[in-house]
Formats: sequence, C-alpha cells, structure tokens
Amino acid sequence: MNRIWKALGVFATALVLAFALTWPAVAEINAAAGSLPGTNFGTAIALTTLIPSVQGGAGSGNIVIVELALVQTTLGTTCGAGSNTATPTVAWTGPGGTAETLAGTALSESANGTLDTNQSDEFTMAVQMGSAVKVSVASSLASSGCTIVPQYTVFWRTY
Repeated sequence: MNRIWKALGVFATALVLAFALTWPAVAEINAAAGSLPGTNFGTAIALTTLIPSVQGGAGSGNIVIVELALVQTTLGTTCGAGSNTATPTVAWTGPGGTAETLAGTALSESANGTLDTNQSDEFTMAVQMGSAVKVSVASSLASSGCTIVPQYTVFWRTY
C-alpha cells in the first residue's frame, strides 16, 4: 500500500512540475512596460494601447494589473500661480463585454512645479480575453505666462 501512495505522490509531483513548466503564467503573457512621450501640462494624451489583446487563463476574463506613474519631467519657467494637473484613466472591456473605465489620482503641480514629483496608481481589473487595455490622460494648465511649459511623462507596467 505504501508503494502505491509513494508512486502516486511521485506522479502528482511530476504532473504539477510539468504543468508549471509548460503553461505560461497569465502575468507573463500580459507583461509589458514603457512610457509615453513627455507632454505639456494642458495637453491631453488620447487613448493609447498598453495591451493590444489580453491573453491566457481560463474562462471569459483575466485579471490584469496596470501600474501608472505620472511624473513631472520638465520644469516650467516664469509660470504664474495656478494648479496644473494630469489625470489618467484606464479603459478596458469587462468579461461580459461591457466597456469599463477607472480614473486615477491626478498629478498636481503649482506654477513651475517640482521636477520628479510622482503620482502613482495601481489598477486591478477583470478583462475580456482578446480585448485591449488602454490609457488616456486629461490635463490642465492653470498657470499663465510660462516661457517653458512644465511637462509630465506617463510610465506604465502591466501584468
């Protein structure tokens, strides 16, 4: 009897290892990272694709995590008082086929701003297989008189 249990244990271990080595994790399939070009505060970023087609997993949807960091990458010069903002929104299709969005926290800077100020968000969502995950940014420039307009850059990672 002990031989049978031992044989089953060895077989089960081998099966689990074989499965783990041959089946890529969903996180690996949908893993990507990058950044969008530096953009002036007051200039929006149109809907931009981060994952063109969500892959992997069983069923009609997958859990996808999107990390965004909005960073002020260029200081303004001679900018008057005012709050300059950049607010990200992530868009995707849910497992049932419904268009979904989540807005992130705004990067908010006054006047010329502060170089490397960072506002980060993490979004976790169930996404329909084969659909895209995208990001857009709404932005305002309330400061006036800038000879150089402050800029922000969106850095992103998905898994």
